[in-house]
Amino acid sequence: MTGLPPPGERCTPELFDAGEPVAVAYAPGDRLLVQVREPAVLAVVSGTQTRIPQEATIVLSSESRADTGHTLFHTNSGGGLACASCHPEGHDDGRVWDLDGEGSRRTQDPSGGLLKTAPFHWNGDMPDFSTLAKNVFVGRMSGPALSVEQTRAMQSWVEALPELPPLRATSEPAVARGKALFESPATACTSCHGGDQLTNNNSSPWAPVRCSRCRRCGAWAGARRTCTTAARPRCPTDSPTPPAAAAISTA
Repeated sequence: MTGLPPPGERCTPELFDAGEPVAVAYAPGDRLLVQVREPAVLAVVSGTQTRIPQEATIVLSSESRADTGHTLFHTNSGGGLACASCHPEGHDDGRVWDLDGEGSRRTQDPSGGLLKTAPFHWNGDMPDFSTLAKNVFVGRMSGPALSVEQTRAMQSWVEALPELPPLRATSEPAVARGKALFESPATACTSCHGGDQLTNNNSSPWAPVRCSRCRRCGAWAGARRTCTTAARPRCPTDSPTPPAAAAISTA
């Protein structure tokens, strides 16, 4: 293939390598704009097509935003990825990953007050943040061992992440119907998912269920797999032999 640089060389010279870039945009006149978090500046790089780049910076703030927790969360752990690789901006990438020893797992969103949802991770087998950091950052991501101070710094940064705004307004009729269904004794969702964080902070035996409407009485049959009207027989959709249960966190 032609047009490629020799092995080990870049297609273009290094344009910008200072600070913590968070956004880039191209502008007319062969200019590249780079917003940097720390230090808080806007870098204007020109001459990108001539291979002789020139840089000018506009200071956005003199206040330092240096944060050890933020740095650790966005730093390459050594395994070619960072926490932010799967948790962009401290949330989730919306993907399902096939992990050794875990199977298929969807990325979890740690924002909105993580510490109140302990125990952590999919199986609820990590009682505190230090265990989470050791097993995931150090173990799975091949990162270096974190000091107590570093672990606390990352914990504090993650705990302060704001929750994403809801996708729908609470005034919408569909939201009200969903809320009523979620809080209904028939579905019993709140028996595990209650409180501000929608969790009882327990790990419980769990088996896959089909949440469907009873063909006889019209009620919803959820985790209990039985028709909610006592006078009726079991729902036709019930499984007489549930799959083997596994521990899973309600967080």
